Amino acid sequence: RLTRLRLTGHRSLAEARLALGQHDQALADLEPLADGYPLDEQVHRQLIVALYRAGRQNESLAAYQRLRSNLDELGIEPAPALRQLQVAILRQDEVLA
Repeated sequence: RLTRLRLTGHRSLAEARLALGQHDQALADLEPLADGYPLDEQVHRQLIVALYRAGRQNESLAAYQRLRSNLDELGIEPAPALRQLQVAILRQDEVLA
């Protein structure tokens, strides 16, 4: 239970930092978190957004591909929202800024 609460806290902190434009601080939390939870789509979505907003588009797309590969091993596709996020990054959609 504590592990779940800790993860929820990290997710909330990352979301707050993204909303405040603190992308580098969010990345410092999200990169190790994504390594520890390789199948957590919410953590990876936050990581992908933080990387993109930090001007690291290629790395954000690589993070998406890593998640996709991890899910593919289980025979699962990323959620539609994540697939749409990938498309938005490829298009450099202004909504991501």
